[in-house]
Amino acid sequence: MRFRALLVSTFAATTVSTPALAQHLPQLDVVLPGHRLVVSSSAVAFEYADRSHLISAAAGENNLVFVTEPLNKQIAVLDRFTGAEVGQVPAPPGGFLLPFSIRVPRPGRLVVLDPGGFPNPAVPSIARVYDYDYQWNPFTHVFAVTLARTVSFAGLPLVFAEDVEVTSSGLYVVAESVIGALWVIRTDGSISPGVFPSGGVSIPALGPCTLPPVTIGGIRYVIKGNFAPGVLSLTSHNGQLFFSSTCTYRIAHRSIAHARPACPRHHCGFTGTRGRGRDVRGNHGQPIRPGRPMDLCMRFIPSSPHSNSLAIRRP
Repeated sequence: MRFRALLVSTFAATTVSTPALAQHLPQLDVVLPGHRLVVSSSAVAFEYADRSHLISAAAGENNLVFVTEPLNKQIAVLDRFTGAEVGQVPAPPGGFLLPFSIRVPRPGRLVVLDPGGFPNPAVPSIARVYDYDYQWNPFTHVFAVTLARTVSFAGLPLVFAEDVEVTSSGLYVVAESVIGALWVIRTDGSISPGVFPSGGVSIPALGPCTLPPVTIGGIRYVIKGNFAPGVLSLTSHNGQLFFSSTCTYRIAHRSIAHARPACPRHHCGFTGTRGRGRDVRGNHGQPIRPGRPMDLCMRFIPSSPHSNSLAIRRP
């Protein structure tokens, strides 16, 4: 099975036409051998790269796109325009165990979250966050990278670290999806609990829950034990941290930077932003950057007869 990365470039509707007119513009869907292009009034999407290993996350800048292949224990570096592989991120001492999530807060800096393995009560895993400094020469096509910092969560109560976000203030936030917590890595590399349950009582907005079996496209989807993980993916915008679990919530940066270890919902200022009840959708790597034309987001699908459709919705 091969996996394709879909590159979606979204445009502000005002750059094309008025919102009322944009709703009535036709959508162009072109299917070519091995490729697909979809153009609408608000977005352009095309198949960007064909990979032979499962992709869990992607991040990029003007010249490069980084994709994590956790089961292959590697991070590939792709040309932003052609999708061709131009290098790989060297593994840290001891190697990658499960490179799962990445961020590029600015060109030249790559942040990698390695949870240390999938959740296993019998084998505790240690999450680590790696900071890499890199350089890319577009003329010689030479990619150079060095490991700048390693932050280990050894000895801290994490079962599975799901995602990492870099805020505008320089804080890193790590989502823990089994206990249901947010951890903060400060600029000096120290770790503190941002939002963490106390007394064995999970925080509803962050903690796991029971997911009843559902049917998607005629296929019954059942999770062992009906376990649905808690806080999954993160993004930040205008001083707010957005995260998804069974819904999407936001919380002010200052709440996690100065939070107490025990933080009930009404003290943390959680705000739901999508839907009601339980929403069986994941927002891994949520793109929340309104008002910025030509934003990019990545979507990954198995290259199979049941996953060759693409729907683009205006933001």
